[in-house]
Amino acid sequence: LIACIGVRLGVAADRPEDLTGDRLDLPGAVLSLATIGLACFSLTSGVEHGWLSPVTLASILGAVAGGVIGHQVPTSIAFHDGMFYVGTLGLFPIQPGSAVVYRVSLDGKIIGAIGGFTTITGLAFDNKARLYVLELSAAPGFPQPGAGKLVRVSSTGAIEDFVTGLVVPTGLTYGPDGALYVSNFGAAPPGLGQILRVAIRD
Repeated sequence: LIACIGVRLGVAADRPEDLTGDRLDLPGAVLSLATIGLACFSLTSGVEHGWLSPVTLASILGAVAGGVIGHQVPTSIAFHDGMFYVGTLGLFPIQPGSAVVYRVSLDGKIIGAIGGFTTITGLAFDNKARLYVLELSAAPGFPQPGAGKLVRVSSTGAIEDFVTGLVVPTGLTYGPDGALYVSNFGAAPPGLGQILRVAIRD
C-alpha cells in the first residue's frame, strides 16, 4: 500500500505522446515474476536448508534459467577507441557460440557484433588493441567446473583459446602492469574465490 501511494504521488504520469499502445507481454511478465520469486526463495532456502541442498540449487538454477531463456542478457562492458563493447550471456541451458559482443556507439546505436562466444562474463583490451573475452563455461548444458576459459580475438577475427580450465570465472580486467586479471571461482561458495594474474607474452 505504501509503495502504491509513493508511486502515485512521486512518479509523474505518462504523457500521451510517449505511449506506444503496445500490448502487455504477459508471458514475459509471468516469467519475470517467477524468476524474481525463485531468486528470493533461493536466498531464504540457502539459510534454512544449506546452499548446496537440492531445494536451494534447484531454486538458483530456476532463477538463472528464467532470467536468460530467450534473452541476450548483457553481462560485461568495455570501452575502446571511442566505442562501447557489450558482452552477453547467451542462451540457457548453455548453447556454445550463442553469446555475442556488440559494438555500440557513443549515442547508443549498435553498429556491429562479433559472434561465436559462450556465456561471456568479462571483456578487456590490451595495449595492442586486442580483445579478450572471459567465458563462464564453454560446455553445453549447465555450467561445469573447469569449462571456463579466456579467449582472444585475433586480428583476422578468429577466436583463439588463451587460458583454459577456469572454474566459473566472473570478472576480467587489464592491469597497468600489462597483465590480465581474472576472478576465478567467481560463482562458487564463499572462500573459494581466486584472483589470477595472466601474463601476455606476445
